[in-house]
Amino acid sequence: MSASHALYQMMRADFLERVRRRSFLMVLACAVWLAVEVQRGHVILQVDGYRGVNNSAWLGSMMSLVTTTFLSLFGFYIVKNTVARDIQTGVGQVLATTRMTRLQYAFGKVLSNLAVLMSIVMVLVLAALLMRFTGGVGDSPQLAELLVPFVLIALPAMALVAAAALVFELIPWLRGGLGNALYFWAWTGLLAIFVIGKRDDPLGFTMHMNSIEASLRAQGLPMMHNSSLSIGGGSEPKIFHWEGIRWTGEILLARLSWLLAALGLTAAGSFIFDRFDPDRGMLPKLLAPQERAEEPGPAAQAQVSTAPIRHLTPLARTAVRNRFDALLGAELKLMLRGVNIWWGLVLIGMLVASFLIPIAKAHGPLLAGLWIWPLLVWSQMGARESFHRTDQMVFSGAFPLFRQLPATWLAGFLLALLAASGVLVRLALAGSMPELGAVLVGALFIPSLAVALGAWSSSPRLFEILYLLVWYAGPLNRIPSLDFSGQTEEALHSGAPLLFLGLSAGLLVAAFVGRSRRIQC
Repeated sequence: MSASHALYQMMRADFLERVRRRSFLMVLACAVWLAVEVQRGHVILQVDGYRGVNNSAWLGSMMSLVTTTFLSLFGFYIVKNTVARDIQTGVGQVLATTRMTRLQYAFGKVLSNLAVLMSIVMVLVLAALLMRFTGGVGDSPQLAELLVPFVLIALPAMALVAAAALVFELIPWLRGGLGNALYFWAWTGLLAIFVIGKRDDPLGFTMHMNSIEASLRAQGLPMMHNSSLSIGGGSEPKIFHWEGIRWTGEILLARLSWLLAALGLTAAGSFIFDRFDPDRGMLPKLLAPQERAEEPGPAAQAQVSTAPIRHLTPLARTAVRNRFDALLGAELKLMLRGVNIWWGLVLIGMLVASFLIPIAKAHGPLLAGLWIWPLLVWSQMGARESFHRTDQMVFSGAFPLFRQLPATWLAGFLLALLAASGVLVRLALAGSMPELGAVLVGALFIPSLAVALGAWSSSPRLFEILYLLVWYAGPLNRIPSLDFSGQTEEALHSGAPLLFLGLSAGLLVAAFVGRSRRIQC
């Protein structure tokens, strides 16, 4: 088999495996919904309060921008699983015995990632064509103006995301939840730096802002001194005619540079790839001497083979009752297992600060920090058994649905209460009962979301993504409808705590249904 044929087969197998997943269909459905919202004018890009008339150039550019923005974030988490799956299934060890080089493996995985992302882009291209030919708005449909932005904007951006997902997987300490969180912060920070600094960015925001501003000046329309970017919301924008971006050689070269950056990331990933041999990695795990000498000798094997068969005494039914405290303690130990002393010292430091700093800051940014710090601890709830393949043992125990799952949820709730204990005590002493109730609701919401998503997805990744987004929009940026900690007056007056209280109850029911389904499988 030639190297190119092997590369194609590996890419094809990865692509088919991932497009059959529910997570892929969910992201595809969300992308189509965003496309519809773009057509309806609910998701728009405004520069200085202006937006273009809904012609082919404007629709193609807006659809490509929304597509790349959405997929550059969520698409990363969809494709960041291919190397981990090879490790878990043992396929990686089989591939390591072949003549496939590290560079071929890296390019095969990146091409597979790119194929998954571009398949979603192609669906949105078809949606844009359908909207343009049936919308009846603006000029007559121009295919070039509609499709070129998808090629020159979406393709380089998706290639960069595909390569970044591979590199994050090839670095062991970025392979799990820590890498998921760091990518979110890197994506948010770099996008802000590019847009504010008006530098060329992979998503094409700066390019569009510069073109729109030039068109506004050419038409003599009044402009503010500070340009701003807004997607959705805000006041009703003013409409102007925009003929699209002039694809000059400089712009084409800039887009090509992002493709070259993706190739460079792929090559770098192949360099650090350990070929599924931990001893060849950047951080080799040395086997302890006592573990090397554990193989039993012939005498021990004979003793094991001739050992008498012993029958266990049946456990009385009353013996499995009234041991919920021990089960809760075991869940707490499992939850906190693996965290190091520095993690605990940071948590203690933030707890001490919550008793000392002004209550407004303690209930604001500090509480947001306290409720994001245990992200990777909470994400294991509900998914630990499936992730570590101990579900058959755990689910065969006594009352796995009505004892073990409540113990898991209660352990997460106690951790949320501990993290917010300083804020809770100070709100109680100040008599701020609405704020106190909102914080308690937030402490209920976090473990409920974790166990529900873990029970249904059997993976910690879905919670890490969704909770990070809700936390970023709510407690950190204080969007009232998503503020589950009750930091703003708008959230309290709009009934957000009651909404999240009902949502928490629904999530608990969903967790029990999901766990029951897993037990019966």
